[in-house]
Amino acid sequence: MDDKEIYRDSIMELILDIGEEMLFAGAEIARVEDTLTRMSMAYGAIEVDAFALTSVMLLTVTYPDGSVLTNTRRVVAGGETNFSKIDKLNSLSRRCCKQPLEIDELRAEIEKITKSPITGIYSYVGSFLAAAGFAVFFGGTWKDALVSGAFSLIICYLSSILSPRIPNKVFYYFVTSMLIGFGICLVTKYIPGFNTDMIIIGDIMVLVPGIAFTNAVKNMLIGDTLSSLIKLTECLVWTCALAGGFIIPIAAFFGG
Repeated sequence: MDDKEIYRDSIMELILDIGEEMLFAGAEIARVEDTLTRMSMAYGAIEVDAFALTSVMLLTVTYPDGSVLTNTRRVVAGGETNFSKIDKLNSLSRRCCKQPLEIDELRAEIEKITKSPITGIYSYVGSFLAAAGFAVFFGGTWKDALVSGAFSLIICYLSSILSPRIPNKVFYYFVTSMLIGFGICLVTKYIPGFNTDMIIIGDIMVLVPGIAFTNAVKNMLIGDTLSSLIKLTECLVWTCALAGGFIIPIAAFFGG
C-alpha cells in the first residue's frame, strides 16, 4: 500500500468518525449522508455513494485515477441527543469543504468535539423546568411541579451514572423509570397532598424519546423510509420499557 492509499484510507476513517458521532448525537440520516458525501468530495473524490442507517454506514468513494475505496462502519449503540455536538460537527465539515484540513488537524478537531460534554448545569436546569412545567400543564399543583422537578434532577444524575454503564437503551429506560417511580410513590404515599400521576407525567416527559421519534418521522417524510421504520420501532420499544418501569412501583404501592 503506497502513501496515497494510506492517506485516502485515513481520511475515509475520519469522515466515518464524523458520521458516527453525528448518529450518536441524534442527527437525521439525510444530514449524515450529506456530510459523508461533501467531505469525501472535498478530499478529492469525484463520485461518492453514502448510505447510512441508525446502526450502520456504508461509504464508497471513487477517485480521479480510477481507484475505488469502500468502507463499512457498524454503529454499535446510540448516544444522547446533543444538538450542540451536531452543530459543531456540521461546522467542521463545512470548514473542511472550504479548506480541507490535514489529517492530524482533522483528527484533533474531531476528538475535541467528541470529548466536549453538555454543560451539566444546563441539563439539570432544563430538566427541572420541563418536568415542573409539564406537571402543571397536565393539571398538577405547584407542589406537584416542585416534586416532579426535584425527581428530574435525580433523573439527570442517574443518566450520568447509568447511561455509560448500560449501553442497552431498553434496559436503561426500564431501570431509570423504575427507580424514579419507586421514589415518587414513596413520597406521595406517605406524604399527603401530592398527585402521583401528575408528578409521574412530568418526569415521563423528561425521559420519553421525543426528539428521536420526531427525527424518525422526519426521515420518513424526506424519503428515508427504512431508517425511519427502524428508529420508530426503537422508540416504541424504549417507550414500552419506560412505561413498564413506572408500572411496577405503581402496582406495588397502589395496586391494592
